[in-house]
Amino acid sequence: MVTEKDGFIPKKATADHPLYIEYGLSHLIWSNFKRELLRSSFNGREDLIRLGIIKYIFSDVNEALIRLSFISNGKEDILIKMLGSTSEQRVENIRRKIDSLLKQRVHNETDRASLEAMLRCCVMDSKNRTAQVPALPDAARRIIERYGLKYAED
Repeated sequence: MVTEKDGFIPKKATADHPLYIEYGLSHLIWSNFKRELLRSSFNGREDLIRLGIIKYIFSDVNEALIRLSFISNGKEDILIKMLGSTSEQRVENIRRKIDSLLKQRVHNETDRASLEAMLRCCVMDSKNRTAQVPALPDAARRIIERYGLKYAED
């Protein structure tokens, strides 16, 4: 902007703070259990599975939580709309199935709780989706390998 009094006034810089979104646990669930979750849900769709994953991670599903998970990537508006037309019971059934699958695969409760806690701390900058922060901890990697889970770091 240019004014007589002040001359050229540059644009104000906008704050470019990162917006971190959940990544680690949703990535593990999607990578390992997507197929079983689709099979187990009557007329299941990937979007329903995404809502179930959000419910598992955050214990609830709403617009804010949908926007805070990588699993919603690019589908936020679709998931928000679907949330209004999907029964809570269907989403809860997916959440329970995730819990069951994780218990079957990581049968040691301490390992499972530790892995989930570490992966909940692995987030991603929604504006720069090049790497999770922090990188996958070695302790989490050892648990993943011990139980034969997949976790590709792209």
